[in-house]
Amino acid sequence: MATLTTRPAVPIPGRKTSVIVDPSNATTNWIRLWCTVAPADTQIQEQISSNRLARSLVYEGPPRESYPWRYTFEKGGAYTLKLQEYIRGNAWGGGYDGDPRGAPSETKNGSEQDLTLYIAERLTQRLGFGDDTATLVVFVLNDTVVRTLEQAHGQNSPAIVEPSSERAETAASTGAIATALGTLVGASSTTLIGDPGNKIDHYIERFRSHAADATIHDVADDQADLFANYIGATGFEGMANAVTKLRRRYELHLLNARENVSANPEYVNPGSVDLHNAGGLKLDLKNALLPISVSSDPATIYAGLGDFWRAYEAHRPFGGHPSADATYTLTAPVTLLLVHKEFMTSLAAATPTAGAGQSAGSAALVGAGFEAD
Repeated sequence: MATLTTRPAVPIPGRKTSVIVDPSNATTNWIRLWCTVAPADTQIQEQISSNRLARSLVYEGPPRESYPWRYTFEKGGAYTLKLQEYIRGNAWGGGYDGDPRGAPSETKNGSEQDLTLYIAERLTQRLGFGDDTATLVVFVLNDTVVRTLEQAHGQNSPAIVEPSSERAETAASTGAIATALGTLVGASSTTLIGDPGNKIDHYIERFRSHAADATIHDVADDQADLFANYIGATGFEGMANAVTKLRRRYELHLLNARENVSANPEYVNPGSVDLHNAGGLKLDLKNALLPISVSSDPATIYAGLGDFWRAYEAHRPFGGHPSADATYTLTAPVTLLLVHKEFMTSLAAATPTAGAGQSAGSAALVGAGFEAD
């Protein structure tokens, strides 16, 4: 089977790519390459649509590295190709000038082969919330997140770009974010997005177990209906409802309050239930959630989960617990969720960690609401 390689190894749209065809037969010295399927609204796809054979000849000539097909692809995606190999040549030059018997012969060398060429696609997702947002950029080659470099591709990725505020710019350039972005490289699409429904179930189960443990709290904070009614969401609308309820119950838990207690509806008021009373600390006001509006938009679900992970893991060792909670930990997030979590961690910090090229003093002032001129 013939193989395709590209220069650069990660081809992207808008930059010239060399496609090298290594034929399956060592005797092949000529090839024709047609494209039968290309991404919509590309010149190649328009040529395919206008051809009665539903194919567009994209390269004809010698194969191998010395004779690549050079092309600037308009869009990333999958290009379906047909390859025919030939043996071309004629040892006898003919008996006279113009003798048709002197024309080069051309013999098919095997049958047509089906090949697929992948051009990396640029994909984005929003990070943050409100006035403090930025854009996460990844390039996906077939089913793998790949790294792009300024020198070879004109842009670095994975990356966070277009921060909307100084606080978001700081969040986008911390060392923790750089580490999180590194976990995206080489991830498949399924690894990148994870299983958010399963992660929500895990977070609900862990928080419910934490809240209901009377050895950790002065009294148990029973969250049974949260577990019963919001586990197992598969669609993003259901996930959004589950994350919203989880966050609501967590905020009440911090405030020593509880809802859906028919015998004592007043428990919904802050400070009405003694959950955290060690050392006279009644309310955990330090580890509150950010005011994110979670919807069926997946970006808000990941943001809401990342923010919950940040806040809950900081709450567990809170000094107001009569006994430390070292049991109900959350599984550490990876790839996409980790990026959202680290971004939210910076946004939530009163004194953010300085980003690349930023002084500690500047980061502190950004945390206090200052903006650069």
